[in-house]
Amino acid sequence: MKKWLLFILPFLLIGCASVARGPNQQVHINTYEAKTSNTLPADCILSNDEGILYTKSNRSVIVGRDKDPLTTDCYTDTLAGQSIVKGKINGGFFAVDLFVIDLCIFSCWIDGLSGSWAEYPSMIDIPLNLKDDTHYKRLEEKAAELKQRIEEYSKSLAKQTNYPGNKYYSDAKQKIENAQEALRLINLELSLRVSQGK
Repeated sequence: MKKWLLFILPFLLIGCASVARGPNQQVHINTYEAKTSNTLPADCILSNDEGILYTKSNRSVIVGRDKDPLTTDCYTDTLAGQSIVKGKINGGFFAVDLFVIDLCIFSCWIDGLSGSWAEYPSMIDIPLNLKDDTHYKRLEEKAAELKQRIEEYSKSLAKQTNYPGNKYYSDAKQKIENAQEALRLINLELSLRVSQGK
């Protein structure tokens, strides 16, 4: 009996969605000029509760699953656009956790906290229009958010300094690097606005 419990316990401490899909997913960012519908390359900054990262458009990128919105800001030298999409909960995984695994005693907590139930659209289309004050205001707000996140991530990293090999340490370090790179690009974009007198 004890051996049976030892065998089945690990399966009760995981969620169906966490095993089947994990906490991350792939999304493809597609940017195009709103007037002509022509595909254009752009710089993009994606952010949700799981973190912030920079990428180029018209390619796929890995993001953390989350039920909360994924915001994507993309821009070229003259054009800019934004997309906000919400993560949708896949009820099928909830049903498996509830009726098959453990009546949601452990599995729902694990899947819920990891975001594995949620899923963003696999394709995110972003039309680009001429830059205006709204674009720069969004970037200023994003810069302030990034500074706050870097501070939070740094505190989290400091708590893990005695365990530099663990996953939490490497995750916090990667989040800091991603946020710093995104902040650098935003500051560059804002400085160009100043130099152009906008």
